Amino acid sequence: MADLRVRYSSLQACEIGADLVPRLIDEIPILAVAAVFARGTTVVRDAAELRVKESDRIGAIATQLNRLGAKVTELPDGLEITGGTSLTGTEVDSYGDHRIAMSLAIAALSATGCTQIRRADAAAISYPGFATRCSRFAAQARRRKLNKTVEAMILVHGVRLMHGPQSLLSGRVIQSQ
Repeated sequence: MADLRVRYSSLQACEIGADLVPRLIDEIPILAVAAVFARGTTVVRDAAELRVKESDRIGAIATQLNRLGAKVTELPDGLEITGGTSLTGTEVDSYGDHRIAMSLAIAALSATGCTQIRRADAAAISYPGFATRCSRFAAQARRRKLNKTVEAMILVHGVRLMHGPQSLLSGRVIQSQ
């Protein structure tokens, strides 16, 4: 057991390399999403192993976040992410990789407009309840009015999860193709 103390703070850029990479290699795609919203430039190095996972995760996350409007530079062994950019919905592809699918879905929650994630069903490989969890999060955000109220619809695996006034969401569609 442990006691956790959580507090709000703005995200700050960081450098992730050598000794940290082996302990969080699978989390780098979602960390790249967080880095898009951080102040400054985040650099990930020594992560060439990501090129031989279920997909080339370095290339996949860089390409797809850039499609959403992020500023990500692909490095031979990592990424350079310039934070502070806004994301705009568009069609993106998970490459059938569960970690890329989940990371893009989280990015889509912060994008304006409609985001369609091809092969989003890959998320179920490691997190069968991911679509349900996203739905619950969006519902909680609506109740708490964390952001301006907008119309939204989320589809995962072709099933409508939510429609109506939403918070943090703005007309997004996430669906598998």
